[in-house]
Amino acid sequence: MRLKIIAVLIAVASVLAIVAQVNTKDTNLNVVEMFDAKSNSTANEETFLLNETGNEVSTTIDATVGKKKITKLNIDSSRVLLLLGPVGNNAIELIDKLRALNGVSSEPIYLILNTPGGSVVTGSLLISAMQASKAPVYTICYSLCASMGAMIHGFGKERLQMDRSILMFHPATAGSDGEVDKMYSFVGFLKKYCDKLLFEIAQRSKINFDRLKLLASNELWLDAEDAVKMNITDKIVSINDTNITALIENQISEIEEKNKNKKAPNKPSAEPKRDMIWIMPGVNL
Repeated sequence: MRLKIIAVLIAVASVLAIVAQVNTKDTNLNVVEMFDAKSNSTANEETFLLNETGNEVSTTIDATVGKKKITKLNIDSSRVLLLLGPVGNNAIELIDKLRALNGVSSEPIYLILNTPGGSVVTGSLLISAMQASKAPVYTICYSLCASMGAMIHGFGKERLQMDRSILMFHPATAGSDGEVDKMYSFVGFLKKYCDKLLFEIAQRSKINFDRLKLLASNELWLDAEDAVKMNITDKIVSINDTNITALIENQISEIEEKNKNKKAPNKPSAEPKRDMIWIMPGVNL
């Protein structure tokens, strides 16, 4: 009797060993298949974070390198506006020029931007003028459109980027002092004001607003290819007219030279760096 029980136990043990071996092979196979599938897939990075309402928001950015389509533009140089350097009074000047061009014809106007950002208020005035323009206003990111510059670019009738140019979105930066209740009121207004701009960008690009806001919270940097894939840019372009590109390059060089030649103050300035921040008039930044 004992011998029969022992024989049965040995048989059961043998069966279990065979099953375990098969499962191990299947597991190893699955691991290899998963690895191969991942190695052959596009270079996606996906994480999930919680938004303010506690819902999961995907922050996937497709970084696949594919074929690049570049559209050559033949632009009428008389219909070109340049916004180079920080957004400030230059945006107000462009509004007058925009209105003047509207009085000439309804042919497209090309607004070429190369800016680290600047004033939310003056930038928004320019956006309003662009939207009210009878002539379509096409925006072109020449090299860098950051902060408010990226916002202005996003409101073009067609949003165009030079190859390898860069867009950068991030939260507004400002400062305030005085009575706490008044500061709280101002900060609340600023947040709502800037969220409205970003919401329009998200809606135009067919991107979930919470997702875009989450991406921008840590600074969202996009080259032309990735911007097209995210539908934040319509086309990658090149400008055929060398006179226009030479004019842009010369003005950029002049701005850089002026910044380089600025004398350093004797005392440290209480005014923080203005690059890549949104400046509101009357607010110390």
